[in-house]
Amino acid sequence: MEIPIASMAVHHITNEMVKEAPKMEDVWPSFQEGEFQAMAAHNAQFDFSFLKTEMPTLCTFRLARHLWPELESHKNQHLRYYLKVDVDSDMPMHRALGDATVSALALQKMLKIAIEEKEVNELEGLIKWIQEPVLLNTCWFGKHRGQKWAGVPIDYLQWMKKNNVQMDDVDIAHTVNHYLEQLRI
Repeated sequence: MEIPIASMAVHHITNEMVKEAPKMEDVWPSFQEGEFQAMAAHNAQFDFSFLKTEMPTLCTFRLARHLWPELESHKNQHLRYYLKVDVDSDMPMHRALGDATVSALALQKMLKIAIEEKEVNELEGLIKWIQEPVLLNTCWFGKHRGQKWAGVPIDYLQWMKKNNVQMDDVDIAHTVNHYLEQLRI
């Protein structure tokens, strides 16, 4: 498929650069070979919408939201610095190898925290836990950016829900609905 310009602007990968690359259906099976218990990715829902697998999937984005719902960002590079993930400074980011390396190293640190602090130590339980919605602490967008969700006015929450603003994010939808219910009491 053609690479959208918005994607090119982020990754700086053009259609010309990948015109000779092998097709995904030819290489994807080799990534699933071996004795793995799960696949992992940052924003796994997005990645695995393209990369079909029967294997359980771990999402480092969702895991980070569960561990630190108060963080301003749960993006891969934000977690890199927050967790002090040590990667070669020459490794290009927003490219497959750089991003996968950061995700893998961040996952190792997050799994250790999940096991030690949250006592989540089985793969099935971990996957179930990170699929549950998170009650977010702080609104990080719009005119209430930086404000605690508990202080966001009810009319703004109602407007978000009515206009489907950010409601495709399961955690934001959960948070908005939670505070709408709280404010109706």
